[in-house]
Amino acid sequence: MRRIVVSVLVALLLFPSFAKTKQDREILDLIKSIKESYSTITSFSADFKQIRKTPLLKDKAVTFGKFYFKKPDKLLLRFTKPYDISIFYRKNKIYRFNNKTKKYAVLNVKRHRENAVNFLNVSKTFDFLTKYFVVKRVETKADDIYLIFFPKKRRVKKRFKLVEMWLDSKTYLLKKVYIEEKDGIQTTVILSNVKVNIPLKDSLFEFDKKGFSKEKWQ
Repeated sequence: MRRIVVSVLVALLLFPSFAKTKQDREILDLIKSIKESYSTITSFSADFKQIRKTPLLKDKAVTFGKFYFKKPDKLLLRFTKPYDISIFYRKNKIYRFNNKTKKYAVLNVKRHRENAVNFLNVSKTFDFLTKYFVVKRVETKADDIYLIFFPKKRRVKKRFKLVEMWLDSKTYLLKKVYIEEKDGIQTTVILSNVKVNIPLKDSLFEFDKKGFSKEKWQ
């Protein structure tokens, strides 16, 4: 799940003193509106492009796929290029199926169940971000809401430099996210063809291990 984290763009480290300030009311009101908007969403699908850059690799790793979500906790990430991989969330476990090699792996997230479920709940995601990050809105020429999240807790600062988020100014739907980690890993996820409150059959989130052999999660 960490690999679908998110990132893009500059290192706006030019606000070192800002991270120590209290969150202003305007930002809190904006986040409240975003959470209220997402609370009306029962299902969600989108195409995604993920760009991942690490200090160990010269070239960026670019992957494409489709994202599906249905309340309360049904999730499917389907990578289509250059891999053919499907990732499901079910009852405290994440299942990864490599449709090319016919291998599957299971990651037990029971200890982190609350975080896993929060990931599926945008409202709680913003609760987490405002608890551990200070948020700043930056005005741009584009018709987007551009937010920057600066870590304010010591343990979060050890892992993240910043998180950036672009949302549609009218619908508040997520368009792009960027995460820069302390170890130099940068991840960008760009969403397109976003559809909300659409009929998604439960069968979409079902899988069959028949024909697949189990391997260790790496």
